Amino acid sequence: KAKADSIVAYFISLFEREEFIKELQNILGERLLKSEDQEFEKEIRLLELLKTRFGSDKLQACEVMLKDVLDSKRMNAAIRNKQAQGATRLTTVTDMHAQILSSFFWPALREDTFAVPAELAALQESYAAGFESIKSMRKLNWLPALGRSTVELQLQDRHVVVDNVQIWQASVVYAFQDPNAMAGVPVTRTVQELEEQLEMEEPLVRNAVTFWVGKMVLKETATDAFTVLETLSSKTTEKEAAAAAEAAEQSAGVSAIKTHDDLLEQNKELYEQMILSMLTNGGIMDGKKVTMMLKFVVPGGFPFGEDEVGTLVRGMVEAEKLDVVGGGFAVRKG
Repeated sequence: KAKADSIVAYFISLFEREEFIKELQNILGERLLKSEDQEFEKEIRLLELLKTRFGSDKLQACEVMLKDVLDSKRMNAAIRNKQAQGATRLTTVTDMHAQILSSFFWPALREDTFAVPAELAALQESYAAGFESIKSMRKLNWLPALGRSTVELQLQDRHVVVDNVQIWQASVVYAFQDPNAMAGVPVTRTVQELEEQLEMEEPLVRNAVTFWVGKMVLKETATDAFTVLETLSSKTTEKEAAAAAEAAEQSAGVSAIKTHDDLLEQNKELYEQMILSMLTNGGIMDGKKVTMMLKFVVPGGFPFGEDEVGTLVRGMVEAEKLDVVGGGFAVRKG
């Protein structure tokens, strides 16, 4: 324990206390959403250790997050038991495990929306019905970008099973099913077609097709056009391309927690309007003063520092919204 305490003390010494706690919340949130250990023993021990350093009040959000995933485990069991009691030969028990999160206490989560496979939509509906029968005054709001599934694919010459697949990746490969396709002719879809069919943002579509190229399920047969690899060729070039694509996909993994860059881009327009308003009313300001003013006026707080503000104002200068005047910034006239 003494060694663990000294390691924790060392890491704490590297950061400001508030900065450390905020980063801890992000890391813990990511681990809780992706962990396959449903007991969360390591996370519980770590949180207890940190509570002796910071006090329970400073780690309330972390405690709520941990309680959410543990309560979700019990809720999943309760829903399955309730469904099993009423099951008949014509019904099935929901083969689905959900995590029910108190959104106020969690870091900003990915809220990407897109069309999910009909089978998954049916599972969600069945689970929601079970949940509402237990918690009659509450309803679920699904965040499909946080989900994971096991995907089984039957191709002409092999059976492919992939665990821990992001839901958008599952949705994309599902979209290659075509009951009207000619026998023996592999299905092809373009990135644009997938975007439109699934109502999915382009970055997620590209992440998904790259993932399935890496699994040797799809092959890029023309620019932004991908075809199902129903049979595998013995050509090593295909294997090499797949290995490269898988490595690329792994290096560009998508986090469940929104990064600082995600949040900055998401609120960029609001922040720019506030900066323009401040500079119009208050005159020339340097980056430090702009940062201080944003922390004061942004509803819910401004979670960024001078570096991020510097990125914003430099972008506004390039967009000819601001001018650099001395060591500060001013609204461009004319």
